[in-house]
Order: sequence, then structure tokens, then C-alpha cells
Amino acid sequence: MIVDAGGYLGNFPYRKLRRNTARELDEYASGLGITHMVVSSIDAVFFKDPSQGNDMLAETIKEYTGMNFIPFAVVNPVYPEWKDDAVRAVKEQGFKGFELCPHYHGYNVNDAAAKEALKLAKSLNVPVRISNGFENIRQRSRMDTFTDLELAELLEAARNFSGVKFLFIGFNFYGPEEYACDNAYHDFSRLDVFDGVNGSMKALVSAITPERVILATFAPFQYIEPQLIKLRYIDLSEGDKNKILSSNLDFLF
Repeated sequence: MIVDAGGYLGNFPYRKLRRNTARELDEYASGLGITHMVVSSIDAVFFKDPSQGNDMLAETIKEYTGMNFIPFAVVNPVYPEWKDDAVRAVKEQGFKGFELCPHYHGYNVNDAAAKEALKLAKSLNVPVRISNGFENIRQRSRMDTFTDLELAELLEAARNFSGVKFLFIGFNFYGPEEYACDNAYHDFSRLDVFDGVNGSMKALVSAITPERVILATFAPFQYIEPQLIKLRYIDLSEGDKNKILSSNLDFLF
């Protein structure tokens, strides 16, 4: 079993995506051995009312019989009626987690509104995924957000909500001191196998242990193969690689 914690379905406003439908993404990912993929609706991030995009994703997954997609509902805690929509997504539509997008929806993860969303995630016993933007900040459309998230702020929120599991994807790694948070899981999609400008995957694994490292490919925004190649070449035991590929995310099942 290989679990990809970083998938998306839907349409992006700023460029055309390939393999962004359930069938196309399934054919691509399963062909590389991925058996399960966490997905959120790209449309839900950009719609005024995220629940409309969540509804589209729920319908897509309900009718699809291929890849084991694990849906996360996009939640915007500064939008009216967000709480009822979020509860419905989990209790009625089968969503397994929340996706928060502070830089797209205009709030800080430690604001009162965000804290309400995290309280709800805790009460529903669902994890929270937060991505550091869909594309490299140097390549974004001039209409896209030019704000990246501060990992230190996200980790502060994670420490304040120890009963919630957080998936932080798409972040750089510059040092171990700020990563001491047992309920936060990190991917390596922007890291190099060895030393690199955005930090080293090897240093990340060493700092937080293999038990809190996860695979997130950012498909269909990025190619899946580079992340799998990194795991092939990093100096880890097969047992540790299996943790990263699957068992670290057992709580999703």
C-alpha cells in the first residue's frame, strides 16, 4: 500500500492542468504503485462558497470505483454557514478531513475563526491538511496569492490543538528546532534528497524521525515520479520507507 497525502482534483484558475479528473489521476498514480490518495477540490478553494466544490468532489468520488480517494473538505471559517457545511461534509458525505487555506481565504491560522475550525476538527476527530500554495511563488500568476505560509505559525496552532493531526505539505526545511510537534506530519515535496536550497530531505527525516514524514506528490500540479525517486535514493531502511509510504497515515483508515 502507498498513500499519497497530497492530491487534488478539479480546475485551477491560473493554468490548465493535466490528469485532474478522477479517472486520469487514477491511471497516472496507480500506474506508479499508489493505492490511496488524499484529495481536496481545487474548485472549492476558489469558489466563494467552498461547499459547492466539496459537493462536486463528493459526487465524483461516490460514482468512482477505481483509486481509493480519501476526500478532505475545504473549509473556510470566515465564510457564512461554514460550520454546518463542514459538519455535513464529514457526517453525511464521508469526508475524512479538513483542508484549510489561510493564505487564499484571508486569515491567520491562529485567528479566532481558524481556532473554531480546529475545534470542530477535534470534535469530529478528523485531521487537517494545510498546503503552502499550489505552485512555486516565483511561477505564480499575477492574480494568484503571493503569500507563503509561515510554518512556525502552523506549528503553534498544532501545539495548541494536540488532539488534531496536521498534514503540512509543500514547506521548506531549514532546521530542526521548530519541528518539535508530535501531531504534525511533514512531506518532502520541496526538498532535495541531499543538501539543497530549500533544505534537505535527509535533515528533515533526521529531525522529526521517519514516523512523522509522509509522501505528498501535489499531483496534478506536479509530477509524481520525483517524490518516489527521492525515497529510492535516500539512505533509509525499507521499514522506515514503508512508514513514510503508508503506515504513518494509518489514522486515515
